[in-house]
Amino acid sequence: MKHKKIGKDILNSILPVLFALLIGAVIIVLIGENPINTYRIMLGKSLFTFNGITNTLHTAAPMLLTGIAIAITFKANLYNMGVEGQFLLGGFVSALVGAYLHVSNPLLHKLLCFLFGALAGAAFALIPALLRAYFKVDEMVVTLTLNYALAILLEYMSSGPFRDQGAGYVATPVVDNTAMFSRIGNTRITIF
Repeated sequence: MKHKKIGKDILNSILPVLFALLIGAVIIVLIGENPINTYRIMLGKSLFTFNGITNTLHTAAPMLLTGIAIAITFKANLYNMGVEGQFLLGGFVSALVGAYLHVSNPLLHKLLCFLFGALAGAAFALIPALLRAYFKVDEMVVTLTLNYALAILLEYMSSGPFRDQGAGYVATPVVDNTAMFSRIGNTRITIF
């Protein structure tokens, strides 16, 4: 019985990936390209070269963190679809602390960035939690809706009040080196 469940779990994990590859292949054929060559190049450059795998890990890290956060809330039978917004707000606040709060001690500066980022994400999560607790509002609808509202707010904040006026494009001020983790070797990967 246990082996059947494991087999079903594996199948439930593999089938969506195969479906996605199939749908992608159809789209690739429709635009006039060879899906085999496309997938070979895509996988070869992202997983089978040193720069490819390090860039893939660098890009996947935020998605893995938010995926773990969602898995934890699902285990608690809560539906927190606002993890994306909590992550973005926490990152934005951490970046502001790293840019505007000048601390000479690198460890303290990093800890302050983590603290303020975590507090901002938690405060954002508190909105749907309070609405659920006091007004019985569905947290899934609130968290999904708040993600879009926050995206617009952060776009405004980064292109308006917190825009780096010296940059030729929309950017927030550069984070101080004391708040940055060092890269590992010649990659974009840091220890955190």
